[in-house]
Amino acid sequence: MAEESQHELSFSYVVSQARTYFEASGYQVYDIFPDDPGLPVDLYCEGGVIPLRRGETGEKERRDRVFVLVCLMPTIPWQERLLSYQYYLSKYLSPIEYKMVLVVPYDSKLEKEKLYQEYGFGLYKVQKSGEIEELYKPLTLRDRMIRNFEASDIASNDDSLKEKSHEIARFFDEYIHEFADILSPEAERRHIDRIVLDKILELKQVRCKDKLLQLVNNHLSDKGKSEYDFCMDVTECLWSNYVGMPYADVLSLFEPILSKIVPQGRYRDHVLHQFQVFLSGICVIDRFYDKFSAKYKDPELSWLIAATSHDLAYPIQYYNEWSGKFFTQLFNTKENMGALELKSHFIDESFLACLGDLIGLFKKLHFDEDLTADWLAKDNDLVKFFHKQATEQRNHGVLQAFSLLKNQKSVDNKEVFIPSALSVLLHHGIWKELKKDTILPRLRFVKDPLSFLLIFCDTVQEWGRPKLGEQLQEGINSDNEAFFLKEFICAPDDKRVEVRIWTPRHLNNDPLFVRKHNEIREVSAFLEQDPEIKFLIVLEDKHGHSHPYEMTGPS
Repeated sequence: MAEESQHELSFSYVVSQARTYFEASGYQVYDIFPDDPGLPVDLYCEGGVIPLRRGETGEKERRDRVFVLVCLMPTIPWQERLLSYQYYLSKYLSPIEYKMVLVVPYDSKLEKEKLYQEYGFGLYKVQKSGEIEELYKPLTLRDRMIRNFEASDIASNDDSLKEKSHEIARFFDEYIHEFADILSPEAERRHIDRIVLDKILELKQVRCKDKLLQLVNNHLSDKGKSEYDFCMDVTECLWSNYVGMPYADVLSLFEPILSKIVPQGRYRDHVLHQFQVFLSGICVIDRFYDKFSAKYKDPELSWLIAATSHDLAYPIQYYNEWSGKFFTQLFNTKENMGALELKSHFIDESFLACLGDLIGLFKKLHFDEDLTADWLAKDNDLVKFFHKQATEQRNHGVLQAFSLLKNQKSVDNKEVFIPSALSVLLHHGIWKELKKDTILPRLRFVKDPLSFLLIFCDTVQEWGRPKLGEQLQEGINSDNEAFFLKEFICAPDDKRVEVRIWTPRHLNNDPLFVRKHNEIREVSAFLEQDPEIKFLIVLEDKHGHSHPYEMTGPS
């Protein structure tokens, strides 16, 4: 777990004061650096044009830019972190046009504080009053080089060299750029978006809010901690404290294998994906709590279980492919000696009991019908359908739904687990089959808000899903296909949930964009929003052309 900060000022407050300070200083302030949205900085500030100076004729127009990091944990070696960022950013910007600033609470005691001045980093402290005290002003990388060169033994007694310090520093720019091309920041890429984490800091009603607030605050300040570790720390903590049983972390074990066997190396992360689906949905539940609590005994707990486990059975879909390759190479045989036979395992009494629970809630929520004593005969078509999906299609949603209900016996909390299992059952492909067969032509929020929310969040959660197989067609790096979160609105006053995702590299007629467009359009024709709440997904291309999709259900 991350070291807990003991400061009176919270992370979000320090960021807010830093934002106010730079805006008052004439900067445009952003949450991300547009050229590299995954860079884990807290604020990117863009100011006016920098006038050319001596020895800088012929350079293109440059702007004054400041990258801000916020720290609540003084034991982290921030000088090394800032240095790696300083050199890395020169792959995008001239060393004369950006500066690095660390902002800390007034009571922080940083180690080797003088090093910030030596390295040219700004060091600002937020006082109790909210005002910001500048301990050290920041320098650009080039200005730091000029300052140090002019003070060196080489130039200190040679005025002619001092006169050329600007030209000399500029000469080394190209070597800095070359170095930056092979340098990555010390901290990992940002996959868990700050917009969502900021929403978590505003939770008011769900009972896990205090624990989430503490964990997220610590993570935002500790930028060197792996996001995978953070994700698992939070998930395991919440399951232990609220579900009462350990979290089954199977994806972390199998994802490296899946990344090698999924065709064309296009396997996408599911660990961070599940976690961000949970974070997004818990914000919606918190803002519209009455809508969910009217349907479920413990909506936030049912959501925690569903969201953080909905893809856990995903490896089973590829098990036969993986085992086939293994035995073919090991024993030179065409027969898959490790093929998984599921039919015999899905005809026992526990399977039927789980299926009865799922069909019972499905009928009650969506059709206002109770399960009858002769349900096996009366609902035989549904029984056959789900059995086939589990045993032949190996649908990971169906398999995980059964897994949840079997494992819940250790805590005996069916009222919480069955709604979770039903939403997991419906989320992947199953709803399309049910719609096609006219069994469930639409999924109405007023009937089953948890299943509605899981399909909605699972569809829109495209940001921060790194591909684990980097060798893609034509050598394109996986980052080229990334979507990013641009806006996330949960507004009870406006009765609106709006998620805007954008791609900085694709046009709206590119295959990647078109695939997502078609997926969201299909979902919007199935999900029917609450009459009092608008659910909206906005897809935006690199030129800002946007396509809104409202969850209005079939026309």
